[in-house]
Amino acid sequence: MDTFEKIVNIDLELHTSASDNEKERYDAVLPIISLRLFQKNMGSWGGRETCIGVPEDGYVLVNYWYVLESCAKNAKEQIEQVIQNFDLSAFTRLSVSDALETGEDFKKELEETETLEWCWVRE
Repeated sequence: MDTFEKIVNIDLELHTSASDNEKERYDAVLPIISLRLFQKNMGSWGGRETCIGVPEDGYVLVNYWYVLESCAKNAKEQIEQVIQNFDLSAFTRLSVSDALETGEDFKKELEETETLEWCWVRE
């Protein structure tokens, strides 16, 4: 069985206290973050989840990226820079999961993919 590099999830969560303007800025950074990670072969956008109900900590919207374990630190720094540039830190939270085995060669897939496909349906 082949052994492939593990991946981590990097989550960018949005708090319920965010204003409409802050939500727009949050949405605006998503393709920017995705493009940076894609261009550097570090990772790709994984998806978007919306919490049903209001959790105790108030974070209700999560976008996440799959990132190669070897690139996790650099990817987190890239995302933190975008968060700072767009003044998002007051109402977002960034978290990195433990590394996971996928059984897939995500690194090769990133290197061979030539275009970034991006879409999501605005609610």
